[in-house]
Amino acid sequence: MRRLDRKRLYEVEKLGQTVDVGTSDVMKDALVSASQHRQGHMLTTDMVFDFGTAKATMLTKALADADPVGTAGTGVSYLCQITDAAFGIVTTVEVFTLEAISDGTLADFDLMLGDSDGFFGSDAGNGATIQTDIGLVGYIGTTGYDDEDLKDKYLYLTSGAATSQKASAEIDCTDLVVGNLVDGVTTIRLINSDGSTAVVFVADTGEAHGAAVQANKFNCGGTPTAAQLATSIAAAIHNNSDFTASVTGTTKVTVTHAASTATSNHANYLVNDDPQAPAGIDVGAFTGGIDDGQPMASGKLLIRVTGFVAPADL
Repeated sequence: MRRLDRKRLYEVEKLGQTVDVGTSDVMKDALVSASQHRQGHMLTTDMVFDFGTAKATMLTKALADADPVGTAGTGVSYLCQITDAAFGIVTTVEVFTLEAISDGTLADFDLMLGDSDGFFGSDAGNGATIQTDIGLVGYIGTTGYDDEDLKDKYLYLTSGAATSQKASAEIDCTDLVVGNLVDGVTTIRLINSDGSTAVVFVADTGEAHGAAVQANKFNCGGTPTAAQLATSIAAAIHNNSDFTASVTGTTKVTVTHAASTATSNHANYLVNDDPQAPAGIDVGAFTGGIDDGQPMASGKLLIRVTGFVAPADL
């Protein structure tokens, strides 16, 4: 029998035995390792996941809690399947957050179990929570089970709450041609967060740029500079409850939807603008909403499952 030196013993204990834990094809790109140690009849299985992996773009679409993290499309995104063959008869599930879990906006995530049908944008059937609010680095939680409550169930990383992520657009007045603004004609057309309702803001050259804000009009009387027009446009849009708006970069306006919805990414337009004498206002599209999901920014998670193997019959 060959003796193990200290270094070799350390490596064996560190890595354990690599096991197949039934990770979905979607989540295999996030799986760092799945290893198992055995002590008598006890099996300890460690699964490490990196949700900020560069191998694939993991996405959240947190319209509410329990929405699974996954990739674009309908590929199921469970982390593993709890079977007796892989894990033994499971008695505890422990969660260790090794790196904060975040999509850049949402930091509230849960570990859940459910059926095998959960994917990005669609909750798993028969969902139940294992651990809640696991997003903060250093989180540790343990849940005990009996009567094989987890047998043949699937584990998911899900949102723990609805996201506050909202779509934004930019209106750029840098190339403004003041003389080409037409009273009651030059119009900025924005689509609100329901994805279909158009909200228009029309040029009013009869009111100076610093005059009181009017509903659905932007004041542009006199000869406003690009910066002054940006201020007027921001004030007009911010006055509408469908949006918030502020001047950024002196001559640019950032417009953000007031609500976070699944229909917030879409185009906007400068309408009734004379192509032969353009006003020089560039109206960008709303982007960054949750229609297409938010890429995961970070998140490393260790899930430790403890189970037991029944001894052979005597």
